[in-house]
Amino acid sequence: MNDALLAGAVFGFVLGVLHATALWRAALRFPGATPATRLRYVAWTIALWTLFGSYVLWLWAPACVAYAWVVWRRRA
Repeated sequence: MNDALLAGAVFGFVLGVLHATALWRAALRFPGATPATRLRYVAWTIALWTLFGSYVLWLWAPACVAYAWVVWRRRA
């Protein structure tokens, strides 16, 4: 169980960094966004993705695969 939670946290951290990078680049376009505001958004994004990484990895990913399989089977 601990390995599953650790894998989910690592998975969430990686997705969080990717999402935070996109968020940082998007926030650069807004003139009212200060560096502190951007940093706060980035920190929260990484923290929440890390926190919910296990949920995404162990529930969303299999659900998406199952849904794709059901849709594929209906078309066949």
